[in-house]
Amino acid sequence: EWGTRVLAAFNQELQAGGGTLLAQTSYDPAITDYAEEITKTLRISDSEARHHRLESILGTKLPNFEPRRREDIEFIFAAAQTASTERLLRPQLRFYRAGDVPTYATSSAFEPDPRANEDLEALMFPDMPWMLGGDLADAVRDVARAAWPNSASRRDRLFAFGFDAYRLAVALRERPGSANINVDGLTGHLTLDTDHHVRRELGWA
Repeated sequence: EWGTRVLAAFNQELQAGGGTLLAQTSYDPAITDYAEEITKTLRISDSEARHHRLESILGTKLPNFEPRRREDIEFIFAAAQTASTERLLRPQLRFYRAGDVPTYATSSAFEPDPRANEDLEALMFPDMPWMLGGDLADAVRDVARAAWPNSASRRDRLFAFGFDAYRLAVALRERPGSANINVDGLTGHLTLDTDHHVRRELGWA
């Protein structure tokens, strides 16, 4: 269900920007081997099938065969609902010769863990400053850790939302009726649009 929603939103934005979705696949996050889904999407399985047909026609084994992936893709959007799944998905994309293709994910792909995130190398994703770090995030985290040593977690995104909700409320009280509100917060850069909806701009990592 999560993947269906993400795919629909992604495809809508992609097409609005003039892009075309060339292929898509879904996978079961309960398993750890995504070879079938990846080779099908990258058309590596097509390359292997052509190789087998050629061997059958020639009646001999062809040495030094290396299957090729499709060459018409500009980037890959590899959505995963958890960081642990993304840590499996990204290396398998590299193994199947897609390591040089720019690969994007959602913020769900990231959890701050320097011991476990090496497999995410070169993956691009947006996230809130609270997760990515920065002057404000680091300062607030230090104060929160001192006040609540057992509660202030870098993974607690709800803390960042509460912090920004308070700062936004203060800004609105100081400038009632104004749409010119800009708040650099822990969840991102917050502004109000003409309908007074809060817009949030994330950072990229």
